Amino acid sequence: MIRIVESERGAEVDAARAIRQMILDAWPWAETAPGVDITIIPNAQCYGQTVQDIDVLLLADITDDRATFSCFKPIGREALDSDEPVAVQVRTLCLVIEVKDHAPGRVRFTGNTVKVQYRDSVEGEYWNSATEQSSDQLYSLRGYISDNVENTEPPYVTSLIWLRNVPLDSLPKCKHNVLPSRLTWTKLLNTAAAESKRIFGSRGKWFFYATHERNAGVIKKTAELFSRRLSPTPLDRGRMDKIANEAIQSDWLERIGKEQLIFEGHGGTGKTMILLGLAWRLQKDHGARVLVLTYNNALVTDLRRLLALMGRYDDSGRTLVEVQTVHSFLTRCFRQVGIMPDKDDNFYGNYQKYKRDALDLYQQQALAPDDFKKAMEANPTDLSWDYVFVDEGQDWPQDEKELLHLIFTPSRLVVADGRDQLVRQDDRCDWSLAAGYKTKRVILKKGLRMKANLARFANALARHLDLVDWAVEDNPESVGGKVIVAEGEPVSMKGLLERIVSEAKERGNHPVDLLTCVPPQLVIDGRSIASEWYGEWGYSVWDGTSERRRKTFPMSTDDLRIVQYDSCRGLEGWSVMNFDVDNLYDYKLSSWRAPSGGVPPYVDEESLAKKFAARWMMIPMTRAIDTLVLHIRSCDSFFGGIIRELHRGYRDMIEWIKI
Repeated sequence: MIRIVESERGAEVDAARAIRQMILDAWPWAETAPGVDITIIPNAQCYGQTVQDIDVLLLADITDDRATFSCFKPIGREALDSDEPVAVQVRTLCLVIEVKDHAPGRVRFTGNTVKVQYRDSVEGEYWNSATEQSSDQLYSLRGYISDNVENTEPPYVTSLIWLRNVPLDSLPKCKHNVLPSRLTWTKLLNTAAAESKRIFGSRGKWFFYATHERNAGVIKKTAELFSRRLSPTPLDRGRMDKIANEAIQSDWLERIGKEQLIFEGHGGTGKTMILLGLAWRLQKDHGARVLVLTYNNALVTDLRRLLALMGRYDDSGRTLVEVQTVHSFLTRCFRQVGIMPDKDDNFYGNYQKYKRDALDLYQQQALAPDDFKKAMEANPTDLSWDYVFVDEGQDWPQDEKELLHLIFTPSRLVVADGRDQLVRQDDRCDWSLAAGYKTKRVILKKGLRMKANLARFANALARHLDLVDWAVEDNPESVGGKVIVAEGEPVSMKGLLERIVSEAKERGNHPVDLLTCVPPQLVIDGRSIASEWYGEWGYSVWDGTSERRRKTFPMSTDDLRIVQYDSCRGLEGWSVMNFDVDNLYDYKLSSWRAPSGGVPPYVDEESLAKKFAARWMMIPMTRAIDTLVLHIRSCDSFFGGIIRELHRGYRDMIEWIKI
């Protein structure tokens, strides 16, 4: 069987069809042979990797002995006894093929490397390395397979470049991975064999393998992975439309680059969407490279999924608006300026030290802004950005803010400030303290995520928790919304989950539009207990409590999302199920620690701890758009009692059920 995974029409699809025809010209029996399984994927997407877009991915798993080719290229003494033509049987293949349709005059060779010319209205004419692009795709593919295919190791990936308008006699005479315009399946396999040296055997029997015997089935699993196409839900389309058509004020755009811009508001006031809308406009209208930084891996995953659905990449397959954690970005900076080694197995343990070292060197004038500028010039893809957008800036440590002001001048920064939504620390970081630079602060008051009833519930809860300065304006254009309180053991939530999923589907939503939040007590051995329950109840799950899974995002609209409370900030769901909220309050209350400088004698530590826990509770309370489910073990708990009191006053919008 030879199949092409469906994709939109384009040069990549044409190339995939041409390759399929080449295979049939060489092996006409392969279409129906039971021992042949070849999958060709045009526009393959490695979501979350540095390079996301692969022009053509070819995967083959073959047992039919007729699948041979004549080897007429030297492919290495370690593989064959001689360079004479021999028959080689193909067993497994994993080929990444970069397709270029440039005319010969827009292709340049230096040794065995290839550059192609592009013309852009913003950047003008420039040359891009197809060789580096091809190599980057190889590593992206291996990383994507490692993150998404469990209990296996990636196959050996061979990268090729197909110049569909350059004849054979114009290619370099040295060894290279470039395919000419006139191509046959035999020529392609010879080039792949010479590039990969994956020919094994002796005594006249030779085999082309991209896998190890211990890794049987990885080609099939990889084909299944790339056969799943990411598709948006109606809720996704609404968010995408909001990013692309966000009501961005011209005044904001004019200020960027001249002064630091800060958007301040409580949870649900649309700060993150404004950041993405601004980034999108700057990239689309001005060709700017924009980096969005956060420290929340789950939020990185969510935003990357959203941007992937919008499908905008540069000519190298990289997303035009990039989302990273601050840790990963600073790691690259530290390595490039020599503060940390290329490899550090205990990076997170040494992270605080690296930050101190960088600031100490700067104060001693041993490190200057020009050093970071040179680092960006040496590594423009990963480090050189026109603007940097900071999410949840109120919760950044002071040293990270100072480092970002050192690397990028404050006028190139846009910050979302969530006021009192503090997770990493007790003290709010003030980004306006940037010596010599102006700051414009924009206050956001209206609750844009939550329907009106949910905003009213959040305000009422804040009052009961004595958060006197917490309030959002309900959005009169978004009426409705409800709160469901479920009292009892969480393992008995099956019936309620079925109801929530069913009601969401009736409104045109999908399981992936829902969100479940769990406390640390419901995470054991790197996996949430709730994901096991959901699996037993017949649901597909994306478990963001797993370190491995949260590097990727849900590929199916049928996946229910699960994250820990500590990772829920910035996320949203049509319906949100919050497990063990009474225990969450007790957990946050007990986790409060006095500041390192101590507490003034006139301040009561218990009241500070309660305020810390109360502020924390407002984060998961503002994740839902339409339906907020609060699971409590008992209304006799402190937080359960508050919810019971709210139920008495708001029976029209709060439903109480026992499970």
